[in-house]
Amino acid sequence: MEFVSQILFSVVLLCLSTTVYTYGNGAPDTACSSMKPNHGAEASATAAPYNLQVSGSTYNPGQNITVTITGTPEYKGFLLQAREAGTSKIVGTWLSPPNNTKLLECTGSNAVTHANNQLKTGLVYTWMAPKSDAPKKVVFQATVVKVKAEFWMNILSSEFQLNGATSGLKYSACVLFSLLTVSLIRSI
Repeated sequence: MEFVSQILFSVVLLCLSTTVYTYGNGAPDTACSSMKPNHGAEASATAAPYNLQVSGSTYNPGQNITVTITGTPEYKGFLLQAREAGTSKIVGTWLSPPNNTKLLECTGSNAVTHANNQLKTGLVYTWMAPKSDAPKKVVFQATVVKVKAEFWMNILSSEFQLNGATSGLKYSACVLFSLLTVSLIRSI
């Protein structure tokens, strides 16, 4: 009877224990939209010790842009995407990821994630802008994992703009000025 009690106790403990998944070989594709690791912990509320450094502030369709996760300490895991600014739409394609990293397919576009839990620092990631239907503004977004229970989400780069894209206000002002000029010429 004591043996049965021990087995029953073990089964109950097993059922009540919280399952925590770690992804030492990269973020799963289920993390593509939320960018939240399934580590059984909440994101750190402190300011992230990491930043996204981007090569430039404007881009052309099909252009390669480099992105570096900077800061200390070294990190074990990450998920990095390019998104149309102000939306959750993932855009562009990541190319030739550095050692210890890999590509992740997210709804038809690539993301980059860790391939193992070795410490990483100073790695340069190359992103290719869409060749067609390029958004007017793009922002890079990352989740960076220092250790399983300590990570930061929503680390954003500065927005960068498609070359030749103009804001609606500038365009409207130009049209208005042209119409006024034509009206003045006609009145003379």
